[in-house]
Amino acid sequence: KPSIAGINGVAAGAGLSRALAADAREMSASAKLVEAFIGIALIPDSGATWFYPRMMGYAKAFEFATLNAPITAEQALEMGLVNSVAHPKAFVSALQSLASQYAQGPTQSYGFVKMLLQKGLTHSLDEMLELEAEYQQRAGDSADYREGVQAFLEKRRPNFSGR
Repeated sequence: KPSIAGINGVAAGAGLSRALAADAREMSASAKLVEAFIGIALIPDSGATWFYPRMMGYAKAFEFATLNAPITAEQALEMGLVNSVAHPKAFVSALQSLASQYAQGPTQSYGFVKMLLQKGLTHSLDEMLELEAEYQQRAGDSADYREGVQAFLEKRRPNFSGR
C-alpha cells in the first residue's frame, strides 16, 4: 500500500529521511526541509545519503547535505522532492484528499507498482520486462481488474476491494 508523508513545519534529520521514504509527499507552503546535522559536525543519517542523490542528483544532494541551507516548499516541488504543495490553511484537507484517493484505488496493484519501481533502480531492462509481464498477469487475475473493466463498461467509478 502507498505511504504518504505530510510535511508541515520543519522536516530535519531522521524526520526528513522518513518523509523522503514515503511514496508520496504533501508539503505545506510554509514548511521547510533542513539537513541540520552538518551544523553540529555530524553527517546525514537514517538513509539520507541513499535518498538525497537519487531524488535530487549528486550536486544538489552534496550542496544540501553540506551547506546547511533550508529547502523551501516551492524549491522542494521544483526538485521533485514532494508531489504537491498546499497553502497552510488547506494542508490538512489536501493531505486527506490524497489519502482518500489512494485508499479508494486498486491497492494491490499499487503494491505491485511500488515493488516494481523499487526493483527498477537495480535491475536490467530485460529483468524488468519479465517482472512486468509476471505482475501484469497477477493484476489481471485480480477482483480489482474485473471491477475496473466492469465499471469502465458501465461508465461508473470502480469500487476496488484490494483483491
